[in-house]
Parts: sequence; C-alpha cells; structure tokens
Amino acid sequence: MKSSELIAIIEADGWKLVRVKGSHHQFKKEGVNHLITISHPEKDVSRHQVADAKRKSGLKF
Repeated sequence: MKSSELIAIIEADGWKLVRVKGSHHQFKKEGVNHLITISHPEKDVSRHQVADAKRKSGLKF
C-alpha cells in the first residue's frame, strides 16, 4: 500500500494532519486521544505502519 493511499483512507474517516517533522506526518481526530504517524512519501508503507493505523483508527481496510 502506498502512503498516499493510506493517508486518503484515514482522512476520509475524519483524521486531520496536525504536524509534519521530516517525513513523519501525524494525524489526529477529534475525540481521539492518540495520533497516527505515517511516513510520507513512501511507495510501500511497512505492514507495521498499516497495522498501527488500523488499530488506532478502528477502520477495516
């Protein structure tokens, strides 16, 4: 999965980009106490980042 695809999925669920430091983009959703961090731009996001995003967002993709 490309990082841009993963970012599009979580942004569609209401997550907003709150800060960028280097290649690390951090997203936050109102009412949720944690951040999702995605390395961008990357052709292939690691399976660990995808699993972390699924767990923190509660989405099934």
